[in-house]
Amino acid sequence: MDWIELSIICPKCNKKNYFIAGMIEGNLRCNKCSSISDNIRLSAFKGFVYVISNRCMPGLLKIGCTERPVAERILELSAPTAVPIAFEVEAYFSSSSPIRDESLIHSKLSEYRLSDSEFFSIRMEKCLELICNILNKEPIFIRDSSQIKEPVLFIHTCTACKTDIEVRVGINRCPSCNKWFNW
Repeated sequence: MDWIELSIICPKCNKKNYFIAGMIEGNLRCNKCSSISDNIRLSAFKGFVYVISNRCMPGLLKIGCTERPVAERILELSAPTAVPIAFEVEAYFSSSSPIRDESLIHSKLSEYRLSDSEFFSIRMEKCLELICNILNKEPIFIRDSSQIKEPVLFIHTCTACKTDIEVRVGINRCPSCNKWFNW
């Protein structure tokens, strides 16, 4: 499946803003100054390169890729039988060739890589700086950024308590009953 990325440069503050078509709610406003721009560029892409962390693995980041929504991939990796605590999405980038981009990033970050895995012993800031330089782009999402709101990917009904949940990246349990989502 191809995704469509909207890249909008704010005419007021010159900040580059990223949106994913189909995941946009309301007006396209600058994440920094809230003005509306008419300078819109559309780009098709195949998937995402993501950076995730896990509190059970301090100091390590996992860099991977997917052609599905990042939330779906993270839910798989965070299954209760795989790790004791769910992964947290730190950042992700759009990619027209996610497998190639992931491989390039893994190669360029080899000095930080743990054996032949997707895990890297590197500070988050340094990791993002290097990936931005390698891919020559900014991430679509950065965790804990006050300027970027993670989009709602889809609505899921919890099988245990029947509550409707807005699924976003990093959401993998029902907030009402705390049950893991079953896909």
